[in-house]
Amino acid sequence: MGQRGFGVTYLAYDEELCQEVVLKKYRWEHGSLDNEVINKRDYYKKQRKAFLNEARILSSLFDIKEVVKVLDYFEERRTSSPYKKATTGKLTNGDAIYYGDILQVTYSTLTNWTIDSHGKEKITVTGNVTSADIYMIVWSDWSEWPDDADTESNTVKVESKSQYRYSDKATTTSTNASLPGWIQTGSTTSYGGWGSWSVWQTNAIGGSDTRQVETATVYPYYYFYCKSCGRGSRYPYYGSTCAYCNSSSYVTLDTGTVDWFTNSWSSSTRWGSTSKYYQYIYDYHAGANAIYWNWTDGNAQTGYRYRDRSKTITYSYYKWNDWSSWSDTAYSSNGNRKVDTKTVYRIKKKY
Repeated sequence: MGQRGFGVTYLAYDEELCQEVVLKKYRWEHGSLDNEVINKRDYYKKQRKAFLNEARILSSLFDIKEVVKVLDYFEERRTSSPYKKATTGKLTNGDAIYYGDILQVTYSTLTNWTIDSHGKEKITVTGNVTSADIYMIVWSDWSEWPDDADTESNTVKVESKSQYRYSDKATTTSTNASLPGWIQTGSTTSYGGWGSWSVWQTNAIGGSDTRQVETATVYPYYYFYCKSCGRGSRYPYYGSTCAYCNSSSYVTLDTGTVDWFTNSWSSSTRWGSTSKYYQYIYDYHAGANAIYWNWTDGNAQTGYRYRDRSKTITYSYYKWNDWSSWSDTAYSSNGNRKVDTKTVYRIKKKY
């Protein structure tokens, strides 16, 4: 690049044509920069960023003296030169060079590096230097996160950052003693209300937390019933009329069915001059609500009756949900959240 202008041509290899093609040509015309697009293929329009990166590599012109390599600076800045003193080709004390982070200006006498408010590096030049004394080194764009870690050097820049992911604890309860994929932490027991008492029986019954048992002295009784309608009779003697169906001489004593009651026998329950003892007992039997029962010839015994209630055991479980995606956001761990951390890297290299 001389004092008045410059010319830059970018070439690329076209795999379809099997030859080099001109991608872009910059030339000086009438005191202004003319950007002539030689090849307007859609591929390069869609891949502009990739093209510019490639152009920066193709534009390595270190073997041409007094040429300053400035990537595609002219297109990005809409100007013919990055220098304030472009027409003279010299930089004087106090001149500044601005450039993006993919470029680095190196010169042994340059000092006072600063960062401006737009995040772009700015170099303030001290002393008088010519453009032939300055060259710019092209760096690749940053690689994507994450990349393999590398050692930083004069030709490699490395950036690192921490990323985080989390897993939250989920809890549930179930009456199942095990749940696939869940960890049991404990259980609670609850009970329902007591049900009705059973009839008395002479077979021993054991109690538990769901069964309550009572004992008492019980007496065996037969019951009267009508052979016509099958219902129990309220008259404790043979041959009486059924109070339900009015059938005559059908009431009889069922000696094959014995129920046990706490009502004891006594002479006061004797029916007239007969030898039958009876009790007028409210009980459900053979469809009758209030029927007479007749004393048998058996002996009093220890009787048992019970009532039950329901029992429910509820188990508590937890599990850790799937990990979230990695994020730059830092999360705090606690009893209900665990956090995983990793360090990721990205690099850019000097060409």
